[in-house]
Amino acid sequence: MTDHFIYTKIQPGKVRIVSSEPFDAELLGVHSDTPGVFHVKAKGNQPKVGLALILPLKGAKQISLKVGVESIEPLITPIGGWSARCNGPEFAQFDIKHAQITCDGCGKKTELEFVDADGDTQNNALKAMVLSGWQATAEQQICPKCKEAK
Repeated sequence: MTDHFIYTKIQPGKVRIVSSEPFDAELLGVHSDTPGVFHVKAKGNQPKVGLALILPLKGAKQISLKVGVESIEPLITPIGGWSARCNGPEFAQFDIKHAQITCDGCGKKTELEFVDADGDTQNNALKAMVLSGWQATAEQQICPKCKEAK
């Protein structure tokens, strides 16, 4: 699950296409009618099958959704538009939560934003901490700066 969420902020209304030289396109819409399948419509440079798309998550300040492109089709309208069928996490609703965390090394306080998809809030928060560079267990949380100093 965590491989679908990344700590990269994507501007609302944009989709980032991950390639050797990432580029953005205008996001026209996203919907999911089947768990794990996302349909993305955009306008601009078209991605290739096998690449990843980074999508903004509604209500998120730090997290974006990463999905893999399975197929791509051009749209008749708008000109330059395309539709991609993508694979992603097997849920359509994303419960975005925030937690105040404190480094056990230096005492620095940080607000953590994370997705609680399955209701295991503590485990999802710990996974998000690791994704954002922390060394984190239920017993101890070390910020990236202190982790690097070790």
